[in-house]
Amino acid sequence: MATQEEVKFDPIVLPDHPPQYSAVTGPPPQQQAPITMQPHHLPMQQQPMHSTNVVVVQQQPRVTVVGPRQWSSGLCACCDDMGSCLAGTFCFSCFLCHLANKMGESCCLPVCSLHPAMVGMRTKIRIQNNISGDINNDIWTTCCCPMCAACQMSREVDFVNSVNAHRAAMNAPI
Repeated sequence: MATQEEVKFDPIVLPDHPPQYSAVTGPPPQQQAPITMQPHHLPMQQQPMHSTNVVVVQQQPRVTVVGPRQWSSGLCACCDDMGSCLAGTFCFSCFLCHLANKMGESCCLPVCSLHPAMVGMRTKIRIQNNISGDINNDIWTTCCCPMCAACQMSREVDFVNSVNAHRAAMNAPI
């Protein structure tokens, strides 16, 4: 509730008779009084005694902090998606091009530089989806088990896309 501050002004005191000046010195030079203004002490208009108080309550936004999560499927969970497993086993280059395309990257990325591209793609998936791990783990996983890593990345992209589609359906207007 805002409070009103009352501003008091000091009265101006004038002498009973005008000051006497000598002819030699004359009147003293006129000085202007400094002008000061305090924005919070301006006179307020008289308001009626009855008033209406309005209280506005704003809901504070909620922030939920979620820690890193694990991959949605294990590295060797090829049986979860046999199509990816078979494509990764028998046509690895085509499978990586398809995976890069699903991620919104250029299909040429894995063809030009296979291992660095896989490390970059795995790191991108991990960071964008708040998956625990580090770049060292990404390097070793793609180096030691490139086909399993590519299949895991494909399953993760599919998982994230299905979760996002579900969220969009839940938030869609009726």
